[in-house]
Amino acid sequence: ASPEEKKPQPQVFSRGKFTFNKRFIETKFAGFIGEPKGDAKNFTMELKTLKDTLAVECIKQVGTTEAILETPNGQVTVPFADIQEIKLNPKAV
Repeated sequence: ASPEEKKPQPQVFSRGKFTFNKRFIETKFAGFIGEPKGDAKNFTMELKTLKDTLAVECIKQVGTTEAILETPNGQVTVPFADIQEIKLNPKAV
């Protein structure tokens, strides 16, 4: 591996810079909806709410005001208003 090789950087989407809504989630994280595909296979999703940080395996459903997420602990429904940050971490290769 040459030192010029760029490692994928985490992508951070934080409240204030981005508006978390149905359209944003469907557009930015399309690969995570249903079975992970495309870019989603190379990244892990971490979602911060006011209460905790969730490891997201995939997005089960996107509603008008909330998303249903599949996490290692089961399904969680998160209102868009509670999302503080969504982070995509590159998976170790």
